[in-house]
Amino acid sequence: MKNLFVFLGIVFALLGSCSGDSEKETITLPPTPVLQSRTLWAVNLTRYLRVRALPQGDSEPLTILAKGELLKIIERSLEKENIGDNTDYWYKIEDGRSRGWVYGSHLEIFSTKKEAETRSQEIK
Repeated sequence: MKNLFVFLGIVFALLGSCSGDSEKETITLPPTPVLQSRTLWAVNLTRYLRVRALPQGDSEPLTILAKGELLKIIERSLEKENIGDNTDYWYKIEDGRSRGWVYGSHLEIFSTKKEAETRSQEIK
């Protein structure tokens, strides 16, 4: 019974400290990345595409991809970026030899490897 009185006392104390006169504070949270369980594939649509160390246009180029190369998508940037007339995500890709970031407007993205392989053969 004593525990019940202590509990009720705490509840009333908490309720009494809450007043409707205070201003409500807005909290803005950063975007939360969504985990994806399936692998996406892409094909490079650009004649010579620079693979970069970071998802930034001025980042160090690591290698250059030829048009039609098949790419495995490992990661996507959280937000789209405007570059010239394009607005797209950056994608971290792997081509079997290297890993790095490429801008999405240079890619055609597929949900299966087979679709990407077919498209790759069409545009090489």
